[in-house]
Amino acid sequence: MSSAENVRKLFADKATPELIERISHEKETIYRDQISHGKPDPEMFLTTAERLGLDAKRCIVVEDSLSGFRAAERAGMKYIVITTGADAEELKHAGNACAMYEDFTTITVRSLMGFL
Repeated sequence: MSSAENVRKLFADKATPELIERISHEKETIYRDQISHGKPDPEMFLTTAERLGLDAKRCIVVEDSLSGFRAAERAGMKYIVITTGADAEELKHAGNACAMYEDFTTITVRSLMGFL
């Protein structure tokens, strides 16, 4: 299952009707070929936040790689680590993570809101 499918499942399973309504109207998708620099450069995260009209400090990144942790930190965003499939050595560098979850199934919108 792709990350996008996991996120959709998370919101479908856990979100309030109001949040589902807002997310279903979001049309912004950032593709790799639309940015100049890949992770650990924060460009992808900052561009996404800007296009959605969000303050980077009010965003939470969900990541499983060192380059993603670093990109989130450089963007000034909080991040959550998904440990399934993550490299054990890379997890040692996730000390600034808000939380670590084995997978998406236990993340709730309420827990995400608690990190903001």
